[in-house]
Amino acid sequence: QTNSFNEFWQLVNKYNIEYIYVGQLERAYYGYNILVDFEKLTPNLLNVIYKNPGVTIYKIIPLSS
Repeated sequence: QTNSFNEFWQLVNKYNIEYIYVGQLERAYYGYNILVDFEKLTPNLLNVIYKNPGVTIYKIIPLSS
C-alpha cells in the first residue's frame, strides 16, 4: 500500500509485476475505494483487462525509455 508513484513503480520493477488483481480480499483489507485511489496513482499506466462487480484485473503498461 502506497500513495507514492515512485514507490509503486519501484515495486513493479523489483518484482517484475505485469498484472494486478483487485478482488474481494483486497477491498476488505484496503477498503472499498482502493480502485479509485489506485487509478488516481497510476494514470495511463494500467489497462483494465477484466472487470466485473467483484474483480478488476489490470495490465501494467511499461514506461517508455
